[in-house]
Amino acid sequence: MAINGITASVLASKYNRGDAADVQKYINSEGITQADVKAYFPDFDLSSLKGITVPTTATNNALTADIATNLMQRSMTTGAPTSEFDKYGGYDAVAAKYAQSGGQLNTSGISAADKAKYANTVANTGVGNLSLLKETNTPLTAAGRAAMIANGISTYDAAALTKAGIPFQKNTDEKLTDLSSQYSTLNSNYSALSTQLAALQKAYEDLAKKKTTGTTGTTGNVTSGGTTVDTGGTNIDTSNAGGATTGPVYGPDGRMYSSAASAIAAGVTNYTRTKPTGILAGVDTLGAGGGGTASRGFMADATNTGNVNPGGLITGQSSQLFNPAININLPGGLKNPYSV
Repeated sequence: MAINGITASVLASKYNRGDAADVQKYINSEGITQADVKAYFPDFDLSSLKGITVPTTATNNALTADIATNLMQRSMTTGAPTSEFDKYGGYDAVAAKYAQSGGQLNTSGISAADKAKYANTVANTGVGNLSLLKETNTPLTAAGRAAMIANGISTYDAAALTKAGIPFQKNTDEKLTDLSSQYSTLNSNYSALSTQLAALQKAYEDLAKKKTTGTTGTTGNVTSGGTTVDTGGTNIDTSNAGGATTGPVYGPDGRMYSSAASAIAAGVTNYTRTKPTGILAGVDTLGAGGGGTASRGFMADATNTGNVNPGGLITGQSSQLFNPAININLPGGLKNPYSV
């Protein structure tokens, strides 16, 4: 590819400064050939060049916007060899071309697909921009971490990577440490649960010891089925003798109440469910006909008779109607009207 006069003039200027590396970069970037040199500098002896190579044919090293973009984006992610920049006139020439095409010196202008591709390279080689791994959530592989250590980069251990928020794959030792920590946590939790279970078991046993059925305490508290009823120190007959546990109850004076609740409401707490057979000794107070002692009403037995009736005309048990026992207390506290 033939060069123009401006290119030839720049080449001569660089050569006269004596910087062979700079001359070589310019030759590579502009695709200058031996034919170009002979065309503009016919008396120049190419064999006299030291450390500079002029190709016999064009090497197509012309810097384009696409080439500049590729090199600059790689330099910001995976890294690009200096030799590649030198082919196109060096880093400054490539950066200038990249800027002319609207490129930015950050990763914001890189497509998501290219970022993922570059991040994968960084993750597996350990070379490049580690922040790209954080941006794309690509874990640094164990191989990549080993390569970093082999390259003399030891500052990015697990703690440093974690602090920087860079995802990474753990090595064998780190995995074993994690498993040991998990085991320790599980063991602590198991111990705590065992302690709680023992406490619950003891609480259950204590409750079981306190539970009794139908017992009466010294203060008159009655437990039935595990439930304590405070009766204010009055003992209540809770036996089933004399009938069912529901229905009428009887006070100490023989008075009947429709239920235990009615008795308690009336202030009677020492009631019983056993039907009384008599209030006075030897007297059937609830008899109602049918003959015998059950039909005598409030009559004392023959052994409780008082004075013999006049003339002894009335004998047997009927004589009690005339001569009842002295001071027999009748129902309601009535006195015997015939007592002497």
